[in-house]
Amino acid sequence: MKRAQIRYRSLYLFYILAVIVAAFGQVYMNRLSGEMSDAALHGDIDNLIRLLIMITGVLVIRAASAAISTLTEARLTANAGYKMRTLFIRHFLGVSFGKLEKTASGENLSIYSNDIPRAERLVTSGVMGIIANFVAFVSAFVFMLLISPSFTGYLFLAAIGMLGIQILLSLPIQKWSKRMSEQQAKFNAVVNDSLQNLSVVAAYSLDDVLEKRYMTAYDKFYATIKGFAKAFTMSVGVMFTLMFTPLIVIVVVLAIATIDGNMTLVDFIAFSTTIMVAAGGLMGMANGIGALGQSIAGAKRLLENTPDPLEDLTNGAIPDLVPSAISFKNVTFTYDAATPILALDDVSFDIAPGSKVAIVGGSGSGKSTILKLLLGLYEPTGGKVALGGTDITQFAKNGLRDTFAYVPQNSFLFPESIGKNITLEDNFTNMPRLEKACADAGILDFINTLPDKFDSVLSEAADNVSGGQRQRIAMARAFYKNAPVILFDEATSSLDPVTEAAVLDSFTAASSDKTVIIVAHRASAIASCDTLIVMDNGKVSAIGSHENLLATNDVYQNLYEAKGAAI
Repeated sequence: MKRAQIRYRSLYLFYILAVIVAAFGQVYMNRLSGEMSDAALHGDIDNLIRLLIMITGVLVIRAASAAISTLTEARLTANAGYKMRTLFIRHFLGVSFGKLEKTASGENLSIYSNDIPRAERLVTSGVMGIIANFVAFVSAFVFMLLISPSFTGYLFLAAIGMLGIQILLSLPIQKWSKRMSEQQAKFNAVVNDSLQNLSVVAAYSLDDVLEKRYMTAYDKFYATIKGFAKAFTMSVGVMFTLMFTPLIVIVVVLAIATIDGNMTLVDFIAFSTTIMVAAGGLMGMANGIGALGQSIAGAKRLLENTPDPLEDLTNGAIPDLVPSAISFKNVTFTYDAATPILALDDVSFDIAPGSKVAIVGGSGSGKSTILKLLLGLYEPTGGKVALGGTDITQFAKNGLRDTFAYVPQNSFLFPESIGKNITLEDNFTNMPRLEKACADAGILDFINTLPDKFDSVLSEAADNVSGGQRQRIAMARAFYKNAPVILFDEATSSLDPVTEAAVLDSFTAASSDKTVIIVAHRASAIASCDTLIVMDNGKVSAIGSHENLLATNDVYQNLYEAKGAAI
């Protein structure tokens, strides 16, 4: 960290040094240009040649300084962008699941693609541009001061006034820029929803509906663009008028002073040309301050959306990777929302090592929430979740999650090779383990029919394999992990009965030595389970076998009778 800080400081100092050399080279060239004009007027050829050689040397030095400052700025910009994007990605991947799911994906996409580039300009080109223009202004100011302190004093007072006005004008720019980012995030979310659900959009003919949603969001965004444009245009217009009016007056006064003999031709040319350097530096600072409004707005959005501490994955005990007793003791969980939602209410049950347990219940009864609590994605609002008698909050999150293999309803597969999707390793070398996991999942024969076998690459949405094959690949991923507990979250609900039966047969055979917790609606998915936990409105209604519950529990009876094979 200290080395990085030293490197950044050195780069900034190097940049400032190069800018100073270039700026003083520019004003010195103005002086030489004035002397060349005077030499030409008097026909002094020797002096003209000497001045031409000096100007050539200054030009070479200025060119080298400009190249160095440009290269340094590029390096600092690239490094700053890398650090900001790394900060955001680490936050995005490392913040707790409960906090992450509160943020819309369109919002995160907008921050990454729009606000971070703006924030980059705050710490690099924006600030560095102001530094370069400040150095140019100061060098010009010093040079003009040597020629005419009185005229320079008038210009300095005007410059201070203009910068003060520009800072005031930049405040509404900052406000409108932040609003613009917020509105852009909203219509990005509409686009993101549309792209992720193209089949639903087409099937339900939602083109007009989504277009209306998009246009409504975009109209609000466009309104902020117009507000920003008005504020920015006013800023530029005011500064242009304030800057060039006094410049014209000063040049006219200088010309009169030269005609009257109160200023030499050399000084007039040098002062007049240097005024333009000072004006350019001042205008650059003014524009930089105005642009900083956008950069500050982007930086604020980045900071506002990365304040939460990252999830500590390594602090805590490491559980033994063997089947252990699982228990819920008076567990409650409330989703933290505008209106808090009670998902689990005083839930208690025990799961013995190596047992097969199904959690059943209607939609919204708390089934999936139980699995997320086990994985440490959520923490109980009250009560205790224990593994092997130890509160799971005492375990390191990485160690806790190594205990479980999770097969969700919609398993995400990366657009990578099948082998990488199963092993989650870039270089998978344990082929016997990989082939066994695939054989247990009933997908090995299919993979062997593919030309590239395990190196076969899946498409972006894994559309080049069937739904059953996707689920089998997800199961193979769970078997390859070889965790002592398998969590099966309605992972066959979207499959047809024949495919589901084949998948469940593979699953049952391969998990005989593990603890299995299945969340399911269909009776076929829980047929091999020893125990059923019936959930109803966030509470445990009953625990028992299928036959016992069917005879004694009204909730289970109603589920079974209402849905038959789909409970």
